[in-house]
Amino acid sequence: MNNSNKRKRSSVASTVLSGRGDQQVSSTLNSSNLNFLETSSSENGNQQIESSSFNSQPLNDDQDQAEISTNESEDIYFEKVNVLNNSNQEIEMLQCKKENLIKYYQLSTVGGHTSENLEFHILEVLEQFGLKNKIFSIVTDNAANIRRTVLDINLDHEPIRCIGHVLHLIVKKFIEKCEEIEKNNKKDEIFDNYEKNMFEIGYILSKCRKIVCSFNHSSNLKELLDEQQKDEEKVLGLVQDVKTRWHSTLLMIKRIHKLHSFIETIFHRQEYKNLKINLLENDELIELRELIDLLSPFNKISETLSGETYVTSSLIIPGFKYIEKKLKIEEKDSDLVKNMKKIITEIFDEYSENYDLEKNPLLLAASFLNPFYKNFQFVTPSYRRSDFLKVAKGFLIDLFKKKRFDEQITKISKVKKNKEDNLRKKLNFESESESDGDDIDVFDIKRELKNYLTDPSNDDALIYWEKNQHEFPILSTLASVILAAPATSVPSERLFSHAGSQLWDRRNRLSKSNFEKIMFIYENFDV
Repeated sequence: MNNSNKRKRSSVASTVLSGRGDQQVSSTLNSSNLNFLETSSSENGNQQIESSSFNSQPLNDDQDQAEISTNESEDIYFEKVNVLNNSNQEIEMLQCKKENLIKYYQLSTVGGHTSENLEFHILEVLEQFGLKNKIFSIVTDNAANIRRTVLDINLDHEPIRCIGHVLHLIVKKFIEKCEEIEKNNKKDEIFDNYEKNMFEIGYILSKCRKIVCSFNHSSNLKELLDEQQKDEEKVLGLVQDVKTRWHSTLLMIKRIHKLHSFIETIFHRQEYKNLKINLLENDELIELRELIDLLSPFNKISETLSGETYVTSSLIIPGFKYIEKKLKIEEKDSDLVKNMKKIITEIFDEYSENYDLEKNPLLLAASFLNPFYKNFQFVTPSYRRSDFLKVAKGFLIDLFKKKRFDEQITKISKVKKNKEDNLRKKLNFESESESDGDDIDVFDIKRELKNYLTDPSNDDALIYWEKNQHEFPILSTLASVILAAPATSVPSERLFSHAGSQLWDRRNRLSKSNFEKIMFIYENFDV
């Protein structure tokens, strides 16, 4: 427990399935991690466990079960326990249920990864943990079987597609178009300026791959490249792009561009001239720089949306608007840049329309609940901001009317004074007998919405809602649910990648219990 790092995390963990018994939860599913399904409870956003060194007596199995599984029907994920610190003082802490903290389930492949088979096993796990009716949002990749599975689970609203996958597909499709033109044509046979520019990009990428390949197949070349960089702060190597790895082509061309002078020096040596490697010409280096500038915003947004220590669902629409802005053609742009922007904008608009991001009320509500974006100042033209605001506010009011979160709201809201209630009734010109409870409830959330919009604070969303939970009991509760949804499946994929590095064929004697403990420590070390 001696951990002074108090990095803040979302109120609901962004792994595959997570949550507390009294909260709605968000989840992430993707086609690459179907072998296991993991469930973990998350840090309570309204409480913080202070780091402390302590000694306590371990419980035996019977005591453990009695202490921790006190009420299975209520799905208690945390409970208070008393331990002794080094000064023999009793302190109160939160203890997680032993078997529910992190659990791995190997999904049966009998019947294949069909949507029906996946739905059956997922619902079985949700039922086991009492989460079946507590799922609020699900993040998926673009695999058809996963999409079908989530739709069959039948949530109140559409699942969130992993935005990292979407941005990767946009860039991938653009690169493939350039490569296709380069592969099927000869430069001197192309007369259309648009196709000629796309051919140039495909040709430059082909050159870059051959350069990287030559270094990857020669230890001597690698050593020479390291030697050339001996006076640099950091020695870098060339990177081979992989089609399935997000933005790896961008990383490859950035390294080529940065190290090209060293590469030229090496291949101009007498012993390597016979390799006949086509190095990039000066004009091609300029074009490579322009390609890097075009693709960098996609990588920047993908990395931002893949974070785990801040809310990311609120950044999806602002992130797409940022890319839209970067893709606008400017007078200073060269013909190559104009044509590249044109083709990638067509692909970008196609995906944006298919996923209907700007009309997704959940994503609009998420952006609204981030104090920095609540006025949708990133939206142009400005007259559209009122439309976005209307959709976001309407979604929150409708969600509140469903009364799914009344218990949580009651826990954090202060008791209303009788004078305040009486004054409100008078203003509504209603007697106690005539008053409509639903109307009063809606009045409460509308009042919070109005006050929230006039609040000048633009703190980090997690800090803001923790600090203002009593001022906005309704909105803070809805924010804890909506903002918990991750924008990408990256957090869960990181966990599965680490699982693969811990368990392999030569470590097959590692018990399931020890494996789960290792994964728990990895996932919660900095909480």
